[in-house]
Amino acid sequence: MPGAQFRFLNERIEWLARQQDRGARTVRRRMDAGLQRLVEVALQPAPSTTHVAPSELWHVKEFDALLKLDGPTPACTERRTVVADTDGVNEIAWSITIPSPTPDGAPGDLDVEVLHGVELIGHERPSPRRFLMKLRLPRPLNAGQTHQFALEVRVPRGQPMRPTYVFWPERMCESFRLRVRFDRDDLPESVWRVEEALARDTDDLTPWPQSLPLDEIGEIDVQFPHPRQGRGYGVQWTPR
Repeated sequence: MPGAQFRFLNERIEWLARQQDRGARTVRRRMDAGLQRLVEVALQPAPSTTHVAPSELWHVKEFDALLKLDGPTPACTERRTVVADTDGVNEIAWSITIPSPTPDGAPGDLDVEVLHGVELIGHERPSPRRFLMKLRLPRPLNAGQTHQFALEVRVPRGQPMRPTYVFWPERMCESFRLRVRFDRDDLPESVWRVEEALARDTDDLTPWPQSLPLDEIGEIDVQFPHPRQGRGYGVQWTPR
């Protein structure tokens, strides 16, 4: 409009106020509110249209393992608190790899029992030493929500266990804690901490520099904040 051609903003505001039969201050407040809204919209992140990889659907906030070696067969209670990284997470894939009892021995078996928090809906053995479990949550998680579940993993009776427990994170994990309770009548000769191990570093059971003393009831307790994916964390020991 020819009547709207003014050099200065104040002149334009006064012209617009006359057109709308409003005061100049009212027009200015409405302009400021409109500009503020435009800024808010511009700063909002654009909705993602990319597919979220399975490893990014959730991560582990806390992994707490208790390995019991004072019973009829080795058993480990594994408790995990997971955090959803996207909306609608309703299943968890959990895996464990067991080393052969001896370097040239055949792979063993595992007995797995759900203690609470999930339902076992599928399992497979992608390789002779790797077990993969499909777990269903009681309700879908949205981004930021947490859920805890626990499993009991046992070595079948009569099957020897290699003297090692090492966690290899396959996804982000904020904290890993491992407690091992040894048989008071069969304490190990030595125990050592394994940290930042590479794939073959734990094969030969050579003691690492960080030896771990047992407490008075035959237990050790180690913690690993922010373990890295693809590295190994845990303990090994030399039986007497």
